[in-house]
Amino acid sequence: MHEIIQASPHVWHIQEVDGTYFSIIRGTRSAILVDAGFGIGDNRAFAEQFLDVPYRLINTHGHIDHVQGDWQFAEAWLHPADLEAYQRTCTRTARISTFFQFAAAYGLPKEKKAAYIAAPETVIHPLSGTESYDLGGVHVQLVHLPGHTKGEIGLLAVEDRLLLSGDAFSDDCFMFADNHDSLEVLCHTLTYALSLPFDSYLGSHTTEPLPQSFLREVLANASHPVPVPGSEEVLLGIPTVTIQYGHSKIRIPAENSR
Repeated sequence: MHEIIQASPHVWHIQEVDGTYFSIIRGTRSAILVDAGFGIGDNRAFAEQFLDVPYRLINTHGHIDHVQGDWQFAEAWLHPADLEAYQRTCTRTARISTFFQFAAAYGLPKEKKAAYIAAPETVIHPLSGTESYDLGGVHVQLVHLPGHTKGEIGLLAVEDRLLLSGDAFSDDCFMFADNHDSLEVLCHTLTYALSLPFDSYLGSHTTEPLPQSFLREVLANASHPVPVPGSEEVLLGIPTVTIQYGHSKIRIPAENSR
């Protein structure tokens, strides 16, 4: 189920299911686990094979494929602007849906169902999005990246010049999912991100880092949204259209394109 790649000297990127990744930033004294995935597999046990130092779990945002795995951990950190989205994601109904979506495909026994769908006991701590951490040999600066969600958080591994961006800047960016913000806000976020000291960024659905320069394509796309003819599609139960510039695709609510 799990595959791991080393993305930079201090960052490891772990694939779980359905093209979703969670990550580790590890220093000599401590570490950060970035997101917890769906939590269908034993993500905690897998991650801890590479964690011989104390660590904390930081969620980039409150969507299903990033936080449902929090149930395996005693505590996690999340921006308050995504707390309600997190709570909707962790309902019994949402967890049952995830379990049966992936259980058969990954050979998971039904006897694990009760533990998975039970209400998580994880204690959620608030983040401001300005915190910094000295992990030993690598410093991590949190940055608030609203757009995909209002509480999206990025983690800048300073010495590696790598930004872990969650779903903020995907090459196929969803700007219609639960708790999304406006394209105007996304443009402000992109302008801010382009001023930060990193060379590449690693998203939660990308297999390898993308150059910072790609954000200019995303910014051009978000600044002048032109729907692609025939791109209408219902995703997550929401009618959407696609806007595109270069390699950047952004899905927006169809009602916003009228």
